[in-house]
Amino acid sequence: MMSKISQKFADKTAHIFEMLIEGFKSLRGTKNYILTFLFSIIIMLLYAFSSYVGFFTLGMNTIKPVSYQMAWILMSISGIGVLIPTPNGTGSYHTLIKTALIMLFGFSEVISLSYAFLTHFISYVVFIFVGLISFLILNKQHENLLKLVKTEVDEL
Repeated sequence: MMSKISQKFADKTAHIFEMLIEGFKSLRGTKNYILTFLFSIIIMLLYAFSSYVGFFTLGMNTIKPVSYQMAWILMSISGIGVLIPTPNGTGSYHTLIKTALIMLFGFSEVISLSYAFLTHFISYVVFIFVGLISFLILNKQHENLLKLVKTEVDEL
């Protein structure tokens, strides 16, 4: 169906779907479903924890009482902010977090924007650092990983 529009576009789309199917094949077996579920819960708890730590980093706990539930709510709202198609969630994340902190929890605009900027910055630094370390470890384990990544990028 896509080849009627453009063969090149159809080939790229087919390649993307093949990669998705290949990724879903890794979920075969009950053990993999359980591990995926457990790791998803751990990731969500860590995201909420990073939101919680942000309160203390800026001393927001001295302004008003803060709780882990507040952090969980902000984490959920931030997920919506990241889904809005802006580069790296910039702008949408900050606006939603600022608005939530002001309207739901009664913090000032300045501290709310500071919180949004700080948590967004820290999450990206950690994301880049962990990604780089993971890549270096995988590259060391599989010497051809760099060549494989280059080949995949060249094909796209």
